[in-house]
Amino acid sequence: MYCLKCGKKILESDKFCPYCGTSQRKKVIIDTNSSAESLIKRGFLYAEDGDFESAKDYFDRALDQAPENAEAYLGKLLIQKKKHSKEELYDYYKELFAESDEEMAEVPFSKEEEKHIGLMCEKYCVPGYLEKSFIENEYRQIDRYYLSPLAYRNQQKQKIQYEFQNDRDLNRAFSFADGQLKKELDGIVEEYDRRIREASKDDRRNEKAIQIKIPELIREKDEEIERQNRDALQRREIEYQESVTELESVNSLDRAKELMTYFEKLLDYKEAPEYREKCRQKVGDLEKKAKEEEEAERKRNRKRVMMAVAALVLLVALYVVYQQVIVPDNIYKTSVQNIEKGEYDEAISGLVQLNGYKDSEDKLKEARYKKALLLLNNGDYQEAIDLLVLSESYEESAEKIIEAKYGLGLKNISDGKYDEAILLLQTIADYGDAPEKILEAKYRKAIFLREEKQFDDSISLFSELGDYLDSADQLKQTESAKADNCAEVPKIIGKSLSDAKEMLSKADLKYTVKESEAKDQKVGTVVDSDPRQGTTVYKGTTVTITVAKGSSKYSNYDGDANTVALFQINITSAGNNLRIRKAPTTGDDNKIRNAKTGEVYNVYEKLVNEGYTWYRIGNQEWVANDQSWTVRDTVCDSNDGDFSFVTAKINVGDNDHISIYNNPVENDNQRQWVGSIYNGEIVTVYYRFYNGSHMWYKVGANKWVKDMGGDRVIIQ
Repeated sequence: MYCLKCGKKILESDKFCPYCGTSQRKKVIIDTNSSAESLIKRGFLYAEDGDFESAKDYFDRALDQAPENAEAYLGKLLIQKKKHSKEELYDYYKELFAESDEEMAEVPFSKEEEKHIGLMCEKYCVPGYLEKSFIENEYRQIDRYYLSPLAYRNQQKQKIQYEFQNDRDLNRAFSFADGQLKKELDGIVEEYDRRIREASKDDRRNEKAIQIKIPELIREKDEEIERQNRDALQRREIEYQESVTELESVNSLDRAKELMTYFEKLLDYKEAPEYREKCRQKVGDLEKKAKEEEEAERKRNRKRVMMAVAALVLLVALYVVYQQVIVPDNIYKTSVQNIEKGEYDEAISGLVQLNGYKDSEDKLKEARYKKALLLLNNGDYQEAIDLLVLSESYEESAEKIIEAKYGLGLKNISDGKYDEAILLLQTIADYGDAPEKILEAKYRKAIFLREEKQFDDSISLFSELGDYLDSADQLKQTESAKADNCAEVPKIIGKSLSDAKEMLSKADLKYTVKESEAKDQKVGTVVDSDPRQGTTVYKGTTVTITVAKGSSKYSNYDGDANTVALFQINITSAGNNLRIRKAPTTGDDNKIRNAKTGEVYNVYEKLVNEGYTWYRIGNQEWVANDQSWTVRDTVCDSNDGDFSFVTAKINVGDNDHISIYNNPVENDNQRQWVGSIYNGEIVTVYYRFYNGSHMWYKVGANKWVKDMGGDRVIIQ
């Protein structure tokens, strides 16, 4: 066999020429006017080989010509179920509901047997001891049951009939079928009928075996019922004699009612009717006695309740007097004594409970005021202020509040709480030397801010203080300190990354790096910084450097980056000079290893940078073409993978089309239909890719068409 393009000798099994890469599939033009029968035959051949996608196309074409062709619908059903032949499909449906299960079935008694059971119930019934229902149930317990699959077999037939009615392709194939095909489809239902017949035959055999055993089982049950009858008669007589004796001495109403119920159960047995009447009289006498005792108890209870209510009313009155008179008076007296003893907390705690009792409100203000004076003397200014506010206009509360605020302001200055001191002293700006203390607080705050390297805020405060003490000198010292601790972001835009890092380090600045695609910028150069260059910042500030990265002119479809190669490269004369690098740029810091003469690589991406054409041969692996080695195309028809100027004509017949998918894969679950191309259209083809089953052509972004053979896609 020889290559169709270059003429070199190749193997019969080669799909592509190993020398020039040309497809060896011969042009076969599908005659769209072929008969439906020939299309169906081709479809079944493709299905037999497992090429269900091609088979589906042929069955669809057959239906376009013969919409009521049962064979074509059967073929589509074959594809739907992923079966390779009609026989395999028939077996699938025959076994679809083949699994068997069983349920319990009962063999009924004959009319003579039912009559016999009724006579036994009448004859051996002992009311209250051996009831008719019990006897009948004993006979019903005779083992007359067996496991039958018949009901399940009938359900399975209903299920397969449902499949024939509701599966569109199966229904149409069955509806349009005739001759041999009709017999084959009827054979599926006949298999389910055969299973029903077998199950019916098994049921009849089981019923006959049980019917033979039933008479003997009934005789055994008769003997058991006769024995139970004798036991019941004996128990009835014993319990009758015991109940007659007990009736003479019974004193319990409940027990008397139980005995009456018992004698009613005996019906006309011996003197049972007479004893029932005696029980009724006994129950009446005991009920009358119980009512008399109950009425006497109610009278006693009413008397007890009246006495309890009177006692409760007295207790409530005493409690009210205690709570509203005795308790408040005791609290008031104790609180006044606590004020005199200087125990102000206890006095305040008691007085707040009195709610206006006598002059408790005035006493409460007095206690709070005196407590506040004590706190003021001890330097507890905030708590003193809180109590003086509650004391309102008591004596000199207002003056003492101002005094406490002044003391708290001085304490805040001493504790370094400058903002709180300033705010508090500003509320009493007319008191004593409060204005002077405000300036002191600001002065100390400015020094503190400088020590914390908050230079701008410190400079602002010293400027505000003007000629207070040595504020002018302190201002100069702060501005000098700021200059010593700040730096300007260097002019790094346009520099290489390594130069930018060095410049930032010399300026006592830290840095972090991020990448961004930038047109017309050399890969690896700085295109931006944050803060921007020329900005004054504190030393040690982190500057974010943005570095340009290459943008790809060519890439494979949107999927795994290393799934579809654009083309291949063949290293022919690299020597030791061609290096594989981490990024498409020269420089000693991104070398990985040297390429070797004779190596062949798949290419997944191509771009131009620094005067070289760069090829990505793996994850973060790039080589530059210096024209010393060749590009070998085994995936695309052009030398460098740029297939954008090739056009193709679609040749699928006047009434047909080619589907467009988003991925060049065979599995329907991994691709989506995105459109169609109709017969005669001219399209631009960018890449060609063989996935192991079919040749695919890329006709746009995320748009691929599959060549089913027969020159459906003709390259112009």
